[in-house]
Amino acid sequence: MVKKILGYLLSIVGIIGLAMTFPQITLITKTTLPLDNLTLTIISLAILGIGVIILIKNKSSKQKVREVPIYKGKEIVGYRRD
Repeated sequence: MVKKILGYLLSIVGIIGLAMTFPQITLITKTTLPLDNLTLTIISLAILGIGVIILIKNKSSKQKVREVPIYKGKEIVGYRRD
C-alpha cells in the first residue's frame, strides 16, 4: 500500500515538473527555480519514470490467495480460497 502511494506521488510530482516546462508557466518558475528547462524536463521525466515503475511492480506483485482448510470433525475434507 505504501509503495502504491509512493508511486502515485512520484508520478504526480513528475507530471507537475513537466508542466512547469511549458512556456506559459516558465515565467513563474524562472523566478522560483534556478533550473533551466532542459534540466527540469530531465529530472521530471526521471521522477515520473520511477513512479511508473513502482506502480507497475506493485501491480505485478498481487497478494497470493490463501487456502483455508475445511474440516469435517477432525479431518480436512477440502480447501477454501480466502
